[in-house]
Amino acid sequence: MGARKRRRHQGKLYIAMTSTAPKYTSHFGVYALIFNEAKDSILLIKKVLGCYKGLHDLPGGSPEPHEHLHETLVREVFEETGCYVTDSWQLGAFSALFPFNETNDEPITMRHLAAIYVATVSGNPIGFIEKNSNSSGCVWMPLKDITAANTVPLARLALDAYGKQQKAA
Repeated sequence: MGARKRRRHQGKLYIAMTSTAPKYTSHFGVYALIFNEAKDSILLIKKVLGCYKGLHDLPGGSPEPHEHLHETLVREVFEETGCYVTDSWQLGAFSALFPFNETNDEPITMRHLAAIYVATVSGNPIGFIEKNSNSSGCVWMPLKDITAANTVPLARLALDAYGKQQKAA
């Protein structure tokens, strides 16, 4: 809850509530959940910038102004992995809150909104990304190695949803 502050404006006294909540931001992106043939690993990128620095994330990103979601999926997967999307279906829309500290150590919370697709790709994933990218390449990560300490929340949410969907089918 905020604190009360008294303010005067043109001779009148106003009482205003001030917020003590941390700063907030949001991001929307389109992402791919890509399994290997054995379905025991997924393709992830290693983040080197932003609030997810040091964590593994699903390949994907923000739509360009002219793009539909599937077009964003195809472009982002190619840019970040070097692979071509050959088939996909939308797993769902997801939201996760991620608290972190900005570079000046101020606390901030990001609401990450995502349309996540289960995708099949062709080609070999590239191990490195061009300079000035927000990732340092991609890696096949075994499902057993995915934890909250090494993988972004949306990737874990997508895996949980996929597992539930497969059990229900």
